[in-house]
Amino acid sequence: DGGFLVRKDWSTAMLDRATQQAQLLPRCRNIPVGADFDGLEYPYIDESSRVDGSRWGGVQVFWKAEAATVTNKQPKIGKGELRLEEIMGLAYATERLIRDSSALEGLLGGSFESEFAFKIDAAILYGTGSGQMLGILNSPALVTQAAETTQVAATVLIDNVLKMYARMPARLKPGCVWLIHPDVMTQLPKMVIGQMPVWIPPGGLSNNQNSLLLGKPVIETEQSQGLGTVGDILLVNLNEYVYITKQGEGLRYDTSMHVRFLNDEQTFRWVFRINGQPTWRTTLTPYKGANVVSPFIALAAR
Repeated sequence: DGGFLVRKDWSTAMLDRATQQAQLLPRCRNIPVGADFDGLEYPYIDESSRVDGSRWGGVQVFWKAEAATVTNKQPKIGKGELRLEEIMGLAYATERLIRDSSALEGLLGGSFESEFAFKIDAAILYGTGSGQMLGILNSPALVTQAAETTQVAATVLIDNVLKMYARMPARLKPGCVWLIHPDVMTQLPKMVIGQMPVWIPPGGLSNNQNSLLLGKPVIETEQSQGLGTVGDILLVNLNEYVYITKQGEGLRYDTSMHVRFLNDEQTFRWVFRINGQPTWRTTLTPYKGANVVSPFIALAAR
């Protein structure tokens, strides 16, 4: 019935190429789920503040001179849960196309690889968390940096960038990146501190594949929001976004000659099981200072 043309190695290659095309997913932290499970339960430290008495959810130690007796303290542990969700693609192909396996692979393979990559990257940003991944912009851990009082609409200023950078936890700054809509590139080359540029183009003396903003890679994504909207520029550490996949399963495919039998068409279906969410449950109050911090910082609407 033609189904033999959709080989397992082809579907595996489709998933590999889709992962390579994605810009955000490869930078996130993957946890494979074992063969006998359909999700993941994991403990986490329930910490929302770094002030004394709140670190690690309540751990505290004392200098002997501070107290005659030491109060019993212990970490506050929470339980997180992720269940695999399914993202699915469906296509019909005529019997004539099916007879030409190279044409079939070129038509279906390229388009579905690109769409899987696009949809998963979009979910990392905008997923609702209901039947799909929880996106960064819908996470309680998102910090939204206010625009400047006199800032013109649809602009990104050096003060915006500096304040966003200040709200990334110091220990996470080495792995952070900027995610921007391509229109934001009209703003970045103009940014200077005194006579020193804060944006460096790719290549050149830096020999970097991506341009750099404050020394951190800039990644242009078409999923980002348009200039002036929340999500047009983000500073993120994607290692703090975790996603689960089924160990050894990859991209599952099925074929049927019955669904479109009267149309003389074969049905092809691809299903990939995945889910993801930020590892942080909330923003974090720092030990000193008033501004909360997070691995995920957006700029407010302008």
